[in-house]
Amino acid sequence: MTNQKQVRILFLSHFYPPEMGGAAARISGLAKWLVKFGHDVTVITGYPNYPTGKIYPEYKNKKNKIEFIDDVQIIRSKVLPVSYQSILVRLLNYFTLFFTALWNGIRKRNNFDIIIASSPPLTIGILGLILSKIYKIPWILDIRDIWPDVAVEAGMLKENGFVDRLSKKLANYLYNHATHLTPVTESKLTKIKRVGIPINRMSIVSNGVDFDLINNAKQKNWRSELGLENKFILAYAGLIGIAQGVNVIIETAIQLKEENDIHFLIVGEGVEKQKLQDYAKSLRLNNITFLPSLLKESVPSLLTTSDIALIPLVSDKLQDAVPSKLLEAWACKLPVILIAGGEAADIVNKANGGIVVNSNDIAGIMTAIIKLKDSPKLVNQYSENGFDYVSINYDRESLARKMEKVILNILEL
Repeated sequence: MTNQKQVRILFLSHFYPPEMGGAAARISGLAKWLVKFGHDVTVITGYPNYPTGKIYPEYKNKKNKIEFIDDVQIIRSKVLPVSYQSILVRLLNYFTLFFTALWNGIRKRNNFDIIIASSPPLTIGILGLILSKIYKIPWILDIRDIWPDVAVEAGMLKENGFVDRLSKKLANYLYNHATHLTPVTESKLTKIKRVGIPINRMSIVSNGVDFDLINNAKQKNWRSELGLENKFILAYAGLIGIAQGVNVIIETAIQLKEENDIHFLIVGEGVEKQKLQDYAKSLRLNNITFLPSLLKESVPSLLTTSDIALIPLVSDKLQDAVPSKLLEAWACKLPVILIAGGEAADIVNKANGGIVVNSNDIAGIMTAIIKLKDSPKLVNQYSENGFDYVSINYDRESLARKMEKVILNILEL
């Protein structure tokens, strides 16, 4: 499908490269491809500070800044950088960007045909609603996670508490006032449908993988650099926060410390990292290596030189969470051990791209690791199955076409 005219699209996102994580990758991937399809795309976002809580060095001491990445215009708005250790500091971070982004949005008045606001946080949805009223144009609420449900399931919020109840009312208000909704999974669509949103106002646009980025990634011999030439490497690459449950990797490493040919790599940043590093150091674990966050161009080479990707979530209660790192591992032909339940487990089983273990089941993780270490043929089978599945279902270019179709239908083009 080719676009009938150039559409002027405004994305609103709290996260954007060079920040890492699924949120930044999703919005930047969609924006990049929509530009390639011939559209004019602008993104209003903040100065990069996630997940460290510090403005990235190359962005320090700058006022509101306009830059171009992949021919996408990025308007950077001031944001209060904070670590994400409590709901209060998160709200401070969210609302500072809300007000500065609102000001930047007002200044760009009448330059757009449609708005796509990426949630969470819900403040971005509020921003989308307000700017759509000012511009008098339609807007799409792009739903990566259902807030506050995901926070309750991860144990970050008390169920039926004040913040939970207030957030649900706000979320439902935004669902009812958005022109269209684009949840990333079938289960998220089902949840939203239950609160009374008609199915014809929703379209699933899944998370995806940028195969062009992976195919052109920088190559590097990580085994040689880290001195792990003869090791069976299990890699985790991503955010190290509360919801990710990376602590299970440490607990598994403790149980496997006598297995000299097994080594764990934990790559990334987040509020839990220092605690996990200190814990591993106190136990004198020699079978874990921590690395800082890598540029997105460097992550594929790390994955391709590993043997297995570990994909944990903090709880099986996270039923509709599908980590983007699962898809990225398969795109790099890496089989997975998924330590989670819900829709992610269903996808792994359907793809036959790895082994599923319940969250916090250390014995089950150990069994899966030993099984794969002793079964090169099975590892190869899982890697091929996963690659085939993600290639067919999660290519970002195809998913951007789906988003384009949603946009064109709304605008009746």
